[in-house]
Amino acid sequence: GELAGVMIQWVTNKTYGTTIELLIQLIKKELGDCCWYVAETASAMNYDLSSIGSYPGLIIDHGDHMLNALQLIKYAGEASDYIKKLLWHGKDIDWYQVELNFAGVLRSVELVADDFGFSLSDVFEANIAKLNKRYSAGFSAEAAEARVDLN
Repeated sequence: GELAGVMIQWVTNKTYGTTIELLIQLIKKELGDCCWYVAETASAMNYDLSSIGSYPGLIIDHGDHMLNALQLIKYAGEASDYIKKLLWHGKDIDWYQVELNFAGVLRSVELVADDFGFSLSDVFEANIAKLNKRYSAGFSAEAAEARVDLN
């Protein structure tokens, strides 16, 4: 959600008073959230992310930050839809689909990060710093709403 909003600002050049440098930093922080969601979902499913495949040919570098971002949104949406079917439609787990969607999100994050000139380590560090600032006293609904890291 937030990543899509920031990417739209980037592509349309409608920064609403935000500098390009700050927008790029926001993209870096929000890419980390995508990785966190995959890690949390994998953990809840008892899925070992270290075994994930690379799926050459399916998850491709389009050479354009917007196309790579759209690919990220595609895989994140497919992962969400698949999890919905597991939880509410009673579908059996197809581990190939789980792995493909996780791999798609993570590889697409890597491609978007690379498009903007930063590594996955940069993404993780920026996300951790954001969360540490936001939740310096531990998680709370109030801190989540206040989002002091954006001030």
